[in-house]
Amino acid sequence: MATKTNTEVNGHKYFRIRLLIGYDSNGKKVFKTFYGKSKSEAETKRDGFKQDLKNGMNIDAGELTLNVAFKDWTFNVIMPSGIKTSTFETYESIYRLYVNDSDIGIKKIKDIKSHMIQSYLNKLFKRGKKYPIILKLTKLLKRFFNYEIETDVIIKNPCLSVKVPGQINYLKEKNSNEVLVFTREERDIIIGY
Repeated sequence: MATKTNTEVNGHKYFRIRLLIGYDSNGKKVFKTFYGKSKSEAETKRDGFKQDLKNGMNIDAGELTLNVAFKDWTFNVIMPSGIKTSTFETYESIYRLYVNDSDIGIKKIKDIKSHMIQSYLNKLFKRGKKYPIILKLTKLLKRFFNYEIETDVIIKNPCLSVKVPGQINYLKEKNSNEVLVFTREERDIIIGY
């Protein structure tokens, strides 16, 4: 029985199967190609690759740094999704100020662990960043890593066990009933005495 093939490479006939693995920075589809002597052999190679992706192994995309992958996600997944301009600007500024070239930004996606993110958030808090901005960063990172799970780049979201620093102080400040009053001297300066 003759083996069916659909392509020829260097004079040899193969069966070729392609798998969509993502999009490049220009929004074009990126495929990974698998060859076999038969359709079933090519499918077996493809299925093995997909299983490796689910297991967190042999992942080309996992080799990307958070800088590169987060920027690509922001501009090629989030922006075209139809969000408001103001929301996109917030996401872009968080990327630019807190992800790009940061302690965690330079790490490969597959190597980022919860304790690294927690350490980075704690460092931001110690540097004077307020709870609301750290919370926005954390939520955006969670959303990004969920996308990476959906696209089979990683198998677990490293943000799930992260605690946002400063929440207790922020809630105390927000719920404080203390009213600040001008002193007599401050009042006299304002009135012009």
